[in-house]
Amino acid sequence: MAWWDWSDPSFTLALLGAMAGVGAAVLAIVVPRQIHNASQQGERIAQDTQRQLIEVQRLQLEAVRRSRWERLLDILPTTGTPAVFYALRNELENYHGEERDLLEGAARANPIQHLPSRVDTLREALDYVKSLPNRVTPANHMFPEHAKRFASGCAESFDTADFERLGLAVALVTCFPPGRTPGVQFYRELVNDVSWRLADDLLYSTRDLEPGGHAANVITGVLLAAKDIHTGRAIDSEEEVEDGIGLFHRGYALRSRSGWPDGSQDQAVFDSNLKAAIASLLSNELSNWGQWPREGLTDSQGAAAAWIIRAAGEVAVGDEHLEMRIIQHLPWMVRSLSGHARAWGSDVDDVRHGLALLRRRCPGLWDEYGTSLVDCTGVSPGAEDGARPLNGGAS
Repeated sequence: MAWWDWSDPSFTLALLGAMAGVGAAVLAIVVPRQIHNASQQGERIAQDTQRQLIEVQRLQLEAVRRSRWERLLDILPTTGTPAVFYALRNELENYHGEERDLLEGAARANPIQHLPSRVDTLREALDYVKSLPNRVTPANHMFPEHAKRFASGCAESFDTADFERLGLAVALVTCFPPGRTPGVQFYRELVNDVSWRLADDLLYSTRDLEPGGHAANVITGVLLAAKDIHTGRAIDSEEEVEDGIGLFHRGYALRSRSGWPDGSQDQAVFDSNLKAAIASLLSNELSNWGQWPREGLTDSQGAAAAWIIRAAGEVAVGDEHLEMRIIQHLPWMVRSLSGHARAWGSDVDDVRHGLALLRRRCPGLWDEYGTSLVDCTGVSPGAEDGARPLNGGAS
């Protein structure tokens, strides 16, 4: 009988027992591994689910934060209650980078945040410049002083290119609503005490206004500041100044002002820019100066005309194109004045001084147009005109 005799019950039982042992061994190896794998898979699923929940929560928080940021961006410029504004302002600590910068700009647009006397960046200054119209309110009666202080800080902080990029001149002309416009002295002081660099832009900016008192105050203030600068330069250089002109004129004791040109190079740029602006306005807006509405004007049209003539002589350098445009168009402006305004009064010396300088510096143009100027003004330069030489040298 073979050893594997299937008819032998003992063999069969032994074989089954062996097979059971092998099966048990296999199960002992496989089952724990399967259980382990299943456990790891469950953990991975749990971890993935946890990560997904965390991401959902993060997205929800980001959506809430972003919604709050957008809300702050909307309400910071317009809220009118100081306590609310400063509470909202404190929330800016929760934001960084460009988001924070935009919120800072929104806060600067609110007049509750005062105009600073010093600014660090061009972006900050531009935000405040854009906010100027919001700050001209009946309650803010100190706005002109605050605006001048802010403008002075900008003049100190930025070079000429960046200062011009601010558009301060245009902003300080156009930000005022009707009935709340400043007078001549405000614009005079902007040039004298803030910066001579504002002068020509202030003149050009009047083109954004209707002819009337506000535009006239801007023009008159700039021209009066130009007289201050030119007369002050004569005093500083110990040149002769006509009796009664400029030493104490319309509220100013002449002394060096912080906004005046610093040195001959700045002075030359000031004169050149002023000449271009005067030539442009005379050939357009100022040709009917005498017919402008006078409501709101804080000085006389005749005085302003006299200062235009004086400035024309001060900035003239020779028989050149801009000088020709000025001399050609001055009679149109003068003839638009009433007879009373052309009496000149105490401003006749300014007219005489300007004509004397034009005659001396532009002899060719004077030969052609001088008679017309003398006829329309009724003023002759005279034999002893007291006109000082150009740039302190020979005329």
